[in-house]
Amino acid sequence: MSENRVQFQSPQEDKDSHKLEEVMNTSKILVLIEVIMISVSCSKTSPVLPTDIDSNSGSRPIETVINDNTHMWGLWEVHISPETGEAEIIPLRGAAFTANVNEFVDAGKPSNLIFNNLVIEYEGDNTEVSLDVGLRHPFPGLDMYTGFDVIGVFMGDAGTVFPSSGLGIQDESEPRLNNPDGFTRWFNCPEFKSAGESMPLLGYNPGKLGTPGYEPDSELNAYRYFCDGLDKDESAFDYLVLNPEDRGNFLPGSTNYRHYELTFPGINEIVFQYAVIANWEEPSGNGSDLNEFPSGANADEARVIAVEDHSTAWFNEDEVTCGGNFILDITPYDWSASYSGVMEEYEVKCYSDGWAGNGAVDMTPVDSGTNTYTFRMDVPAEGLTSSDPVKVWIEITYPDLDYSNDYEVFNNADGPLSGYFITFAGVDPFQPPGWVELAPMNHPRHHITEQVVDSKIYVIGGFDGDGITTGIVECFDPQTNTWVDKMSMPTPRGDCSSAVVNGLIYVFGGSENYGSNFPIYDVVEVYDPSTDSWQELDPMPGIRAWPMAESIGSDIFITGGFNGSMLTDCWKFSPLDPDPQWTDIAPMPIIRSGHDTASHNGYVYTLGGYDGAPLLRYDPILDSWTGTSDLEPLPASRVHLRLAVLGDLLYSTGGRTVSDDGCFPELKIYSVADDTWTAGPDMPKPLAVHGAVALDDSIYVFGGVTSGNVVNGQLFMYHP
Repeated sequence: MSENRVQFQSPQEDKDSHKLEEVMNTSKILVLIEVIMISVSCSKTSPVLPTDIDSNSGSRPIETVINDNTHMWGLWEVHISPETGEAEIIPLRGAAFTANVNEFVDAGKPSNLIFNNLVIEYEGDNTEVSLDVGLRHPFPGLDMYTGFDVIGVFMGDAGTVFPSSGLGIQDESEPRLNNPDGFTRWFNCPEFKSAGESMPLLGYNPGKLGTPGYEPDSELNAYRYFCDGLDKDESAFDYLVLNPEDRGNFLPGSTNYRHYELTFPGINEIVFQYAVIANWEEPSGNGSDLNEFPSGANADEARVIAVEDHSTAWFNEDEVTCGGNFILDITPYDWSASYSGVMEEYEVKCYSDGWAGNGAVDMTPVDSGTNTYTFRMDVPAEGLTSSDPVKVWIEITYPDLDYSNDYEVFNNADGPLSGYFITFAGVDPFQPPGWVELAPMNHPRHHITEQVVDSKIYVIGGFDGDGITTGIVECFDPQTNTWVDKMSMPTPRGDCSSAVVNGLIYVFGGSENYGSNFPIYDVVEVYDPSTDSWQELDPMPGIRAWPMAESIGSDIFITGGFNGSMLTDCWKFSPLDPDPQWTDIAPMPIIRSGHDTASHNGYVYTLGGYDGAPLLRYDPILDSWTGTSDLEPLPASRVHLRLAVLGDLLYSTGGRTVSDDGCFPELKIYSVADDTWTAGPDMPKPLAVHGAVALDDSIYVFGGVTSGNVVNGQLFMYHP
């Protein structure tokens, strides 16, 4: 890596030999400034232009639009040769103050635009340019021409459009400034060229010294903010917050630097344009006191903002799912904004691919300070495809201001005055603990049975919102967050149970409807997800609703249920045996129906139901039960809850009391190792007779009913 520096002749050289000439030129400057400023600030018909502009310099008088306070101090075309490291600065237009002053525009004399510490590097197919840009105010000693909110604008070609307005803006495909303080629409070539051709004072009008035909087409151009006291790498927002009394001033005769990081696609000669825009309004005195300048001397729009990222957005690469919220606190630095119950002066909007539509910002401040109000955007993360930070486009719009001028010189910058900014919001590569909603079921149902095969969730049977029995089967794929209908179960039923052996789903018993006097089944049917087909097997030894089933290895264990009475009976079924048989096993110590089961480490656990809260454990080897007084019971009795297992933890979700149809959103977590229950975060809504499974490192809950027996079709995922 090599460092290339561009040096300029000192403005003090040959001072003694040209003393008389400087005195004469100073007199000319004072006269010229007075004529220009009076004509520009006071005339409402046509500004008076000096007649002795140097035709070879390409310089033009100051630009003045909107309330006569926004001015272009200068426009330059810059050529940087990556091969030689040389930079050439060609003045396309100087400030009006310097139009007739050779010291500031002639080649070989000191320049108002200074490049220092120029470094050129190559990264892949890009040329990276790092440099310090200095701006010199051209009128030492003339305090009445103090500038405010000065910005050094990098002008290039557009690579994309700003989402709300369709205005062209620089992006990764075109030359770009990588550390901008903001983006401005002022004096861009596409919209202000016609104004410049009509009256150079009020538009974009490159001089004859520029590269023929080169016109940067970006309508929004990146800038860095300049003011006295601001270091080249310092946050402009932070500086203004700490020094509001300085008003972002740029005193005549002072030189200020800002650091620029630029990227240019390719390795050819680097060409771009650079403009300096300042704000000014005539002071009440000679300008020696900043308080003599009216508030209008500062920019009408926010030139800098601060953004604090409090986002909870996440992207799970393994499951290709996302969730959480993008939360940004946005603080524009605005010299004149006030708040009295509503922010009327401006509106903040945010756009991104990380959420749908306009990220509406609550325009009620969450904080305030001198010249600042903080507003919060809070939107759900949607459509994320990676955990890379998300680009956020911020627009601060002033509905009562625009880009027009007082001289009836037309430009194409329609719409309200706006400030434009880009920031990035973080995305967590790891899903944080908590619940997130995923795609809803195609067919909302309750009293369902559910299983996982090949990392997909199958939901079978149940009753719809009208209580009609269904045999519907649908499959959820967490990788795509989609549901797909499958072959329906031959015998429509709810209140059935299921277990998986060797990739096949075995469905047992159930009923035709729920309530009193409903038919109960002994039917056994098996579903093959690989062929999307069903087969009927021999029936169970007897009819049962809620015959909760759990598999360990190639054996399936059926516990309790209801056949007109609640049961303690349990069976074992081994479907892979050459001649599958049903075998009686040790009954549960208490009757149990409306419960759920889960297997862990070779044991079958049962919980809940109409008998109460005891946790029971079955040992297939000893054919014996442990529970009631031996295991810690569920903290409160629940019926129609659901169990799922992750690691050494049992997760109990939802349920309701025996006497009340009201449902619970509770998540209770049982530690097998410690024999203790703890409370997890509640589900997003109360549920009972729902489905719950463990898949990878998450718990999925879906279907069922909420309080009032309202059927639920939503799917929620809990990541511990």
